Amino acid sequence: MTRTLSNSLAPVHHRVHHAPVGIWVRAYCVRNVQIDPKALAEGIAARLPGVAKRMPGTPRLNVAAALRHMRIEPAGEPGREAWLVHYGDGPEERLHLELWGRKAAKEQAGELLEELRGRDESGARRVREVLSRAVEAVVLQVKAAEVSTRLPVAIAAAAWVAEHGNGLVEADGYGWTAPTPDGVETVLEE
Repeated sequence: MTRTLSNSLAPVHHRVHHAPVGIWVRAYCVRNVQIDPKALAEGIAARLPGVAKRMPGTPRLNVAAALRHMRIEPAGEPGREAWLVHYGDGPEERLHLELWGRKAAKEQAGELLEELRGRDESGARRVREVLSRAVEAVVLQVKAAEVSTRLPVAIAAAAWVAEHGNGLVEADGYGWTAPTPDGVETVLEE
């Protein structure tokens, strides 16, 4: 089956609208990533305008305001690495980013490899290569009611991690993307 890649990050509606808790955004990495809060904030800031521009239906995100308020702080418990990505003043204007180690990343990657069975596009081969070698993943959840404001921030954050971990980003219903210096590019659509 041959599919054409689009220039936008438009959702595949049958999957997005049935997700009761929202959308999961993940970066699967083939090498470990050291999260530096300042570098992560700078990476999000570099990508956020490009990501927001590619996403139809995200007019509610005030990119300039998000960039002014961008900060990252640790949120992990002992034994877990996690951060809060703040892009505004209120508690509703932050995302929880969690780092998954090898075991959790491999388990989730295995499930996604099963979903890709039978897909023969070059993008599917690239995704399978990353998933089969994944050693780490980061995960962000965006509630369904907050997609128009949080999803661009989540994808920009995951793209920074993917860049540093030589990986790819997957967002439920939006497909697979690769990081670019100013956003992301589509690798494989859902």
